[in-house]
Amino acid sequence: MSTIASPQTASPAPGGTLDQSSFGGSETATVTRPVLMPLSGPALDVLRAWVGAVFCLIFVAFQQPRPLSSGWGEALLLLAPLSLIPLTVVILQKSAPAAAAPFWALVERFELSAGVVLIGSYLLPPMPSTAALVLPWLALTLIVAWCGVIGLVKREYRDVSTVTIDVGCILLAVGGLWLTAERAGIDAWGFNSVICLLTGIHFHYAGFLLLLAAGWAARELGPVPLAKAACLGVLVGVPLTAMGITASHWKLHPALEAFSACFMATAGFVVAFAHLVVANRAAAPKYVRALWTISAASLMAGMGFAALFGLRHFILIPGLDIEHMRALHGTINAIGFGLCGMIAWRLHRKGLVRS
Repeated sequence: MSTIASPQTASPAPGGTLDQSSFGGSETATVTRPVLMPLSGPALDVLRAWVGAVFCLIFVAFQQPRPLSSGWGEALLLLAPLSLIPLTVVILQKSAPAAAAPFWALVERFELSAGVVLIGSYLLPPMPSTAALVLPWLALTLIVAWCGVIGLVKREYRDVSTVTIDVGCILLAVGGLWLTAERAGIDAWGFNSVICLLTGIHFHYAGFLLLLAAGWAARELGPVPLAKAACLGVLVGVPLTAMGITASHWKLHPALEAFSACFMATAGFVVAFAHLVVANRAAAPKYVRALWTISAASLMAGMGFAALFGLRHFILIPGLDIEHMRALHGTINAIGFGLCGMIAWRLHRKGLVRS
């Protein structure tokens, strides 16, 4: 009776198949579950993340933004393309269908340079010529979105976790479009530059990074209700939040924004709890589990502020305006959830990614 060798002792064929004849048998067995594949090559993505972080710090040192100023929001935004997103590319690339491989290679090659050019757009006043400096980043987000479309269509193994990750890739392009409009000085659909920037930040962090984190946590937990709830919650919550903000902008009933904010906050709490469970169960070093815990706690705090802001028409909280939300909610999500979370997932996936 033939046996299937584990991924650690044999290399799986594309699509998750293992040829038994290589181990002295004559049968060929097909593995229908996702298998684990080793990452190869030097950690150039980590080096790019470090270089991007240095550029982000240079921007902060040059601009010296105050926490309640719009410049603070710009710095938080730039942290994503310069330092956080580079940590995700190698995992996404290695777990993508073969048809997406050449597009992920483009992303890997040009992601950092596009982020550095994006810095220049925030050193100039918003105008059409300034938006030209956003175009490389916009093009890159569109490529990532196309990789997400390929993933939705071409994956041999598909579940709610892979769908969440692929949709997150698509939503990154939405953030790129909003940043382009903001830097061009365009009040898209009547939204001023402040809301355009915040919407761009929302789709970089909540639309992209949060969906990745939810999908990866679901993969780690397996097909359990908590994993499915985390993924479905953010899949609904991210666009619902955008709809709630739009409803508030159009002077519709404030209950719509309150509901969307509370729904998104609840989804964020579920993702945070999933991270706590992963931190408790995963076979990972203590420092990785500590980073997951910090990321989860930060996500809970940030989503708590989001829920309170959505309820501002019903619960009066002095001082909780857009400027304070940008400083509190934005910083907690960017540093606590985003930075700690992406470092943890990159360290956890340093040896293995799912095919």
